[in-house]
Amino acid sequence: MNTDLEEALVETLRPRGDGPVDVTALRRAAVGQARSIRRRRLVTAGASLAAVTLVLGLIPLVRGGLPGGGSGGSVGGPGIDVRKGSMTLPLADAPGAAEKPAAVGTDPAVLHFDVDVTGMLATGATWSAGDGVESVRLWTSDFDHYNHEYRLATDPARLSSTPPPNAGRAAETRQVSVGGRSATARFWPDDRSVNKKPDVPTWSVDWQPVDGLWASVRLFTADVDEAVRAAEAMVLTRSQRCVAPLRLDPSLTGYKQVSCGVDFGHIFAWAASDTTLERPDGVRFDIAIGHLTLGDDKPFTPNRMVGNRPAMVTTEGGLTMIYVPITKDINLMVRPYKPAAYSQSPGTSSDGHTFIEGPAGLTDDELVAFAAEIIVGPDLTDPDTWPARP
Repeated sequence: MNTDLEEALVETLRPRGDGPVDVTALRRAAVGQARSIRRRRLVTAGASLAAVTLVLGLIPLVRGGLPGGGSGGSVGGPGIDVRKGSMTLPLADAPGAAEKPAAVGTDPAVLHFDVDVTGMLATGATWSAGDGVESVRLWTSDFDHYNHEYRLATDPARLSSTPPPNAGRAAETRQVSVGGRSATARFWPDDRSVNKKPDVPTWSVDWQPVDGLWASVRLFTADVDEAVRAAEAMVLTRSQRCVAPLRLDPSLTGYKQVSCGVDFGHIFAWAASDTTLERPDGVRFDIAIGHLTLGDDKPFTPNRMVGNRPAMVTTEGGLTMIYVPITKDINLMVRPYKPAAYSQSPGTSSDGHTFIEGPAGLTDDELVAFAAEIIVGPDLTDPDTWPARP
């Protein structure tokens, strides 16, 4: 999902109770995050999927169990390793950004950085890659919102830290140092860019961690030193896999992955994954899987069969999608569309663009046939075993 995991995705994934993700919200978010970097109210709200609402929780999970040695049902993949204080996704067999900066943003299945969360209050994270940008937003249960956002790209224009117009102007700019490299810190005393109460003080830091690579971090704080420490927590010597428990049947050829997103640590150890695939004629498919619901109290009314599974074809925002329950708690959502254009629309996404989408031109039967070619699982509890790419 252009998951990309965008503002749309971020807000979509905000907790909404003790339930799953709202697919409709997720899609809107995905379009925002996935496209602005990349893409999610599908699985996105700040960044990359389609129309699913994800009710993300507040429980910090670790590999192998709950913090403190508990034995609750943790996922063996994305989580927070409390002992190491580091966000963990499955490791990728690829050099980190420090070793190969030109690789950043070129493969949506790989994130070329990590974040050391030692000393932070992060209890979850939304990772995403697409449109030349790799990013993560760190969720803090104590604050009930995303408190940190990291972005990495080879094109500095994609990392503009200037907030949308409603955030006001930077009240202060300072030259600071991050790991011995020159950096620019900006203070926004009344940032309203995330759907929170007004007048939230925010610092952003932009710098070049290595030649040919630009990074930015943004967090709610009134302390510039805390912002610098957050910037120095970015780890560029490790690469990770952006994964989902699904793949296309090998009979489908010519598809390319254009975005990916993973969200974990909100109620569920793994909340959802999303990916966007593009076929040769330019039609794209936002695919989300996880703790997703239709949202807006829309009931699940089966009107199709995908293999032996009841499914529902429905329309949201003028675009058709199909919703397929996989297990009691895990659902699959597929939404086709055809990219139309990027339009200048400051204030709608972190990079100042809105992604315009159009109908894919598929019949309902064609959408059902595509969904039937998605192979899910078999293990939905261990991201380390999930395909390197769909």
